[in-house]
This record gives sequence, structure tokens and C-alpha cells, in this order.
Amino acid sequence: MQDQTVFTPTQARQNFFEFIKRAEQGKEVFLKKSGKLMKVKLENVNDKNDIKRKLKALKELSQIGLPSMSIKKMKRIFESRYESHLL
Repeated sequence: MQDQTVFTPTQARQNFFEFIKRAEQGKEVFLKKSGKLMKVKLENVNDKNDIKRKLKALKELSQIGLPSMSIKKMKRIFESRYESHLL
């Protein structure tokens, strides 16, 4: 069974790095707010292999003549801090 930890919002703010560290380690971390438990889940949104795969596909599209954004501009979008799963 996985370790489970419950934080209140105040505890989560005061122990922010411990809160994040536990979630990254795959432990079940819950935030208790107004009597409700919310499970915290962290995802890696900028996986380097995923970015390389998308850039390779973009390069292949440009080689066969399909219009697309420049590779430099798309790389900047993929590596940004925002989720790129919609692209």
C-alpha cells in the first residue's frame, strides 16, 4: 500500500517543498479543504522524448511540402512551461 499524506491548505503552503516532493515520489498526497479530500497528481508536461518526436514529425511534414510553423517557433512552444498536449 502506498504512503498517504493529508495536508490542509495552510500546511501545504508552509511545507510546500515537502508537499511537492511527496507527490513527485508517487506517494498519495491529499489536500483537505472544507471537509473534502482532493488528490494531488503531478505530471511531467515537457518530456524531452515527446518534444523530439513532435519536432521530427514537423520536419517530415515540411519535407513533403505541407505548410506548418517554423521548427524554431514550434520548439519554443513545445519547451514552454505550458502544457503542449493540445498541439
